[in-house]
Amino acid sequence: MSVFTTAAPFVVGVGRSGTTLLRLMLDAHPALAIPPETHFLMAMLAHPPGNAGEFVAALTGAHTWPDFHLDAAALEAEVRALSPFSLDAAVRLFYRAYARRFGKPRWGDKSPPYVECLGDLARLLPEARFIHIIRDGRDVALSFRDKWFGPGRDIADAARFWRRRILAARQAGLAPERYLEVRYEDLLRTPEDVLRRVCRLIDLDFDPAMLNYHRGAAERLAEVGDWKDAGGGLMAPREKLLAIHRRTHTPPDLAQIGKWRSGLTAPEQATFLEINGDLLHELDYETMPPTDTQAQLGLWPARTEGDPAPAVTFVLGMHRSGTSAVTRLLHVLGLDVGDHLLPPRQDNPEGFFEDAGVVDLDRRLLNQRRSAWYLPVDTAAWSAAADCQGADRAELAALEEEARALLADRLAARADWLVKDPRLCLLLPFWLERLAERGAAGAARFVWVLRHPDNVAASLAARDGFSLDHGRQLWLAYNLAILRHLQGREVWLLDYDQLLARPLDCAARLAAGLDLATDAAAIETACGQALRPELRHNQVQDAPAHPLYQALGGQPPRRLAAGELAALWGRWRDALPDLDGAWRWAAGLDATVRRQVEELAAADGRENLLREGNDSLRRDVDALRGEIAALHDEAASLHARLTETSGERDQLRDALAGREALVEALLNSTSWKVTAPLRRVSALLRGRNSN
Repeated sequence: MSVFTTAAPFVVGVGRSGTTLLRLMLDAHPALAIPPETHFLMAMLAHPPGNAGEFVAALTGAHTWPDFHLDAAALEAEVRALSPFSLDAAVRLFYRAYARRFGKPRWGDKSPPYVECLGDLARLLPEARFIHIIRDGRDVALSFRDKWFGPGRDIADAARFWRRRILAARQAGLAPERYLEVRYEDLLRTPEDVLRRVCRLIDLDFDPAMLNYHRGAAERLAEVGDWKDAGGGLMAPREKLLAIHRRTHTPPDLAQIGKWRSGLTAPEQATFLEINGDLLHELDYETMPPTDTQAQLGLWPARTEGDPAPAVTFVLGMHRSGTSAVTRLLHVLGLDVGDHLLPPRQDNPEGFFEDAGVVDLDRRLLNQRRSAWYLPVDTAAWSAAADCQGADRAELAALEEEARALLADRLAARADWLVKDPRLCLLLPFWLERLAERGAAGAARFVWVLRHPDNVAASLAARDGFSLDHGRQLWLAYNLAILRHLQGREVWLLDYDQLLARPLDCAARLAAGLDLATDAAAIETACGQALRPELRHNQVQDAPAHPLYQALGGQPPRRLAAGELAALWGRWRDALPDLDGAWRWAAGLDATVRRQVEELAAADGRENLLREGNDSLRRDVDALRGEIAALHDEAASLHARLTETSGERDQLRDALAGREALVEALLNSTSWKVTAPLRRVSALLRGRNSN
């Protein structure tokens, strides 16, 4: 890359694949400006302008020119000042002029059609870095269906169009340091992870403002005007253009993933797979088991209205109660935990088997109620959020929408879903209402994992430094929450200590109750993978049990019917009239934990100050980099002018030397010597006349 340039991102991809979303995220960075789609570079690459006038004419004549809101005369003056003229330098002047509108030092581009000319663009602009965003082609075909542009409604045409553009980019032969593929689906699920990868490619520090792109999306998209063809004819009014990008005004919508399953007919799915089955497989897109009549195509049959709702199995239990091991056991026995799991950690090296999206939402839901997993509150009547007003109500409504989108994504991709997060004990009413909105609340199943309260308290003391009383209060609050929230339902109750003591028998009983694999070989394999002797840590021997554990624990797995749960709740509700003490134990929080919370808060405050200072320094550095790049370009221009001036000087020297040689030859000639007396007489006469 030339020393006079800085890495510039070019977002490319098949249309309707999230290129606008990624453009807005990058453009939200305080140091980077990306204009609306440019398109004119393809024509310039095919027929390169030879001088400044031709470049300006091609640029201002492009149908996209009005969208940039630049001063044509000022830009033309800059281009004409180039000496000598070069296409790459003129193109950079355009992008820098656009970035200056927003006071930003760096620029980029987003134009999906450029996916077909990456090689030529890479040669023209050595600083270009290409981010190829890819979306499941079936969703792309469905999205194109009602648009006035693209391949049209025919599924075969859409399949070939998607294939051609995907392969064009992948076959351009660009080096990894200049080309990055990202998935649209990943950008929706984990936007920060994807953006950090992009930032590394273009040598740009990640900025949290990129995640808040939607706050300025309407203003940035308002630049575009009517869509016109090359001849100036109206293809679509501005309002229609803005409407197709309306989803960028809100945070990522997971419901946009996998819509083809219900939006395309079975024959359309078969046609797309016939054309692109190999490419979908290469790109790691999901497929479902084939039906007998579609085995050769590997077709994922479309769901119809008569199909039952997917089953959702909730694993409920207090932290450190063995819920991870039980979830892994059920997963090995056939239930699907999905593809979005949290990574293992030192305190749980085998993995948590928790959906990262669910955990993130649960944390924010508790924060919204000024709570946390270690500070549980009574959430039994949370569904309508009647006690939320104003900003709190709006925040909760946004979280509800996120939950709907997450469920739409998880349940569209599987016939059953196994979900586990101990916070679900507190938040079950919230999630059950979201399932009820989908008509799937009746398909929910529950596994309640119980562990001796002193074993839980000892584990929390070892991991978090909590006092034993602190841990016991948490155990009571979580298990009372389960009991309360499951009223009117049934649940499979599993004692974790019993499971570790008699794994084969307990696993077989639980599998039979949930209609899973029950043959002895499958049970033994599952127990061997999910349950190991070293899981029996922090065991308290012969400790007196809490009365609630005495009533429920110490037995093999069994089903508790709705009537039994109602009787248990009536007993404990009557026995504990002051339930607020169980729901909120903060008043009894010991001094050690209180000090830890305060220290963490202070540390968070210092970290935030340092982060803000670092962000400010990064912005200053980016601004200085922009100024340095501009100075380098100015130096290059001056160097070119100096080179040109040096050439003119050498030409003058050669001309002067020629004239001096001519004079010397004249002075030494015979004619000059013969006429010397005449010149002297002439000079003498001129002297007398002057006197």
